[in-house]
Amino acid sequence: MIKILITGSSGYIGNALSLYLKKKYIIKGLDKNFSKYFKSEKINLLNLKKLDRFIHSFQPNIVVHLAAQSLVDETINKKKYYLNNVLATKNLIS
Repeated sequence: MIKILITGSSGYIGNALSLYLKKKYIIKGLDKNFSKYFKSEKINLLNLKKLDRFIHSFQPNIVVHLAAQSLVDETINKKKYYLNNVLATKNLIS
């Protein structure tokens, strides 16, 4: 069966997508919060060691990356915005 990893799974879009896909696929979510509707892991995407361990353990066929710092106000803190949007994405694909 196809395994799908969804980052940002406790957000509105991630949660809705996970609930929809779990009917046909094995879904695991990564987020800063847990989900009560499907299996999720609380992992910071900036923690490369823990993220790498999780991905090698789950071995997803598909990754849907929805985790991001989405608030416009967060762009004021450029370092935080960079870490949560750019570096976290780089960690996920490395």
